[in-house]
Amino acid sequence: MAEISSKRRHSDSDHEKSESGVSRHMNPASLSHPISPPRKKRAKEGIRLASPFRLTRIKDLSDEDNIDAVSLSDLVGDPLIAELWDFNYLHDIGFLMRHLDSDTRALTKVHVVHGFWKREDSNRLLLEVSAIVFKAVRTQHTAHYFWTCHGNYSQKYR
Repeated sequence: MAEISSKRRHSDSDHEKSESGVSRHMNPASLSHPISPPRKKRAKEGIRLASPFRLTRIKDLSDEDNIDAVSLSDLVGDPLIAELWDFNYLHDIGFLMRHLDSDTRALTKVHVVHGFWKREDSNRLLLEVSAIVFKAVRTQHTAHYFWTCHGNYSQKYR
């Protein structure tokens, strides 16, 4: 009986024959390249993404400190604004109106929503008196006293 060889049989494609005719095992191509660490990634210079968030402009700071800052005039000074709703706990109506466009200030409907729900509240009375100066300003209160003290919200319509 013939013995079965336990050695693996190689096809002719697995061997390379040298000039002397002796077969020689071929190495994978990946072993023929020198081993070295990967190339360092170059830092991308000049790419800067603009942030969608803006800080409030502070008039007492220099222009270098107010880079990309936004003022109230930037927000509500557009002459195309037809109506503005301002939600807050405390308001300075004169301050708000000074930042509207001077040419369309009298035409812009301004709704000031405040948190003074008691009719005899002194802050509500002062707010209503300051609103009388401007014909286009209407004051309204919310039914929820604590709703307006935790944020400030303005909605403008063109």
